[in-house]
Amino acid sequence: MEKRKFIIFGASGNLATSKIYPALYRLFIRGIYCDYTGFGRTSFSNEEFRNLVKRSLPEKIWNEETARDFLKKFSYVEGSYDKEGVKKLKKEIRGFRVTYYMAIPITYDLIKRVLSGLKENRLIDKDAKIVLEKPFGTDYSSAQKLNLLLEKHFEERQIFRIDHYLAKDLVKNLFVLRFANLIFEPVWNSKYIKAIRISLKEETGIEERGEYYDQTGAIRDVIQNHLLQLLTLVTMDRPEDLNSASIHDEKARILKKIRLFEKEGFKNIEIGQYESYRNEKDVKKGSLTETKALLVVEVNTERWRGVPIYLFTGKKLKEKTSDIEIEFKSEEKHLWGGNCLIPPENKLSINIQPEYSVNFQLNSVPDSEKCPKPISLRFSFLESEAMIKDAYENALFDLYQDDRSVFLGSDEILYSWEFIDSVIKKINHKRRELLKIY
Repeated sequence: MEKRKFIIFGASGNLATSKIYPALYRLFIRGIYCDYTGFGRTSFSNEEFRNLVKRSLPEKIWNEETARDFLKKFSYVEGSYDKEGVKKLKKEIRGFRVTYYMAIPITYDLIKRVLSGLKENRLIDKDAKIVLEKPFGTDYSSAQKLNLLLEKHFEERQIFRIDHYLAKDLVKNLFVLRFANLIFEPVWNSKYIKAIRISLKEETGIEERGEYYDQTGAIRDVIQNHLLQLLTLVTMDRPEDLNSASIHDEKARILKKIRLFEKEGFKNIEIGQYESYRNEKDVKKGSLTETKALLVVEVNTERWRGVPIYLFTGKKLKEKTSDIEIEFKSEEKHLWGGNCLIPPENKLSINIQPEYSVNFQLNSVPDSEKCPKPISLRFSFLESEAMIKDAYENALFDLYQDDRSVFLGSDEILYSWEFIDSVIKKINHKRRELLKIY
């Protein structure tokens, strides 16, 4: 049996303790595991590190015996992120197929030091994998630079760029909804669809991320990755097969064709900033960074041209929710005369969180009335026997299986940044004028 090991860089950081270790524990309960070595600059004994991991495990699924067996799989190596530091990993990975999980800031200089150290110590081979978190670059140029750096050390099949949003159960099922149910595909185009709305709303502010967020803003932080990726899943053509390369190719074709929706008298960009933002820690005085943004775009293909796609995100809003809504066109001529209005548009609404539901709005004529009225057909994962899995659990499961379909390809990232850079450039010409306080 193949022996595997995860090397987790940044092993005591927030990402590792809040997301990675809980997900690995859930997989361990399912019988999916390997050996794990934490690596970082903080000084820990193996026992101290295991206690850190232990404190991160979810209480809801805590089991003393299971947790004890899980923690035995962990060890720790203290070292700097350079040649001399990573040299200490040599004895840890001998005889293992290794996955390097970069739970550290994905900056060019830091990743270059780590990869150079791994290469010089001969710790990268054809079976190794590397996992990198978002944000992958801050614009097209920096993302391209990172891609070229990775390509010096790994083949594309070995690189797993994670966007955990794609691993959410309902997002993964969006692909199934479209391509395993033939009732949708014939009407999934501009002839029948009036508009598409994709949103991610948050109740909280930027919390302790002032320095990062003030240089980033809502468009780079959410729209460039989460929302554009959801857009590709909604609008992509049917791939040749379920191979990750086929899926990446179809998504990249969509990202290459995205442009702002242009129509006379139509606003395709709106940005805002919540009222107390400039009082947040590490935010620059007089900052013009957006915490809310709406982009209206279209996919410039024969299938989708002319359909406005609304991408919206914001912080300090009234609710925390993430939704996709497909609004179908209505017929101008209908069979119900008299005082009946045109039947309401059909709508397919997918709530990614918090309801994990799919709602299809149809029309029906109640017994006591003569005109069509909307009714809803609703399915909720929470109300079914289906278990909602954590997004990181799903992503790491796919990582174990060498399945890259929910991870991002290099061309997807570059096309998305190319579009976002053009939008940011347009905004910056009149940012002060566009920015509204809410």
